[in-house]
Amino acid sequence: MAMTGVTVHEDCTAQFALLKQNKSDSMAMAFKINDEEKIVPAETTPKGTSYADWRAAVPAKESRYYVLDFSFEVDGVTKTKMFFIMWNPDTNTVQKKMKYAGSRKALEAAFDNCGGLISHNANDKDDLDEKEMFGKAKRGF
Repeated sequence: MAMTGVTVHEDCTAQFALLKQNKSDSMAMAFKINDEEKIVPAETTPKGTSYADWRAAVPAKESRYYVLDFSFEVDGVTKTKMFFIMWNPDTNTVQKKMKYAGSRKALEAAFDNCGGLISHNANDKDDLDEKEMFGKAKRGF
């Protein structure tokens, strides 16, 4: 449980495990804090969706946690890296932004501290620029 009192629903860890083991039909999964103060699965993005389409679908005014299987090409070879993204837009209320920031560790702990995932914070769509994500993926952090 986070210091905010928010807990993680068990469906989050089950969906994360499927994505990490490449047994999911999704390239991205979103998680949100519901009215019962639980982090729960929200929407998913199917494999094959372009990064630009995924980025366009990120809600402009609502916070989310995302696990993203990011595909990129280096020297003609397609690779993937998984990201843990905290989407906490500047347009959200201060109270909700603080709740998401304060509850992040609970979700990371449920995901085994995000071992192997690249951590990324985003507060506006510019923070989700594909070139920036590519650079982080290529470096591995």
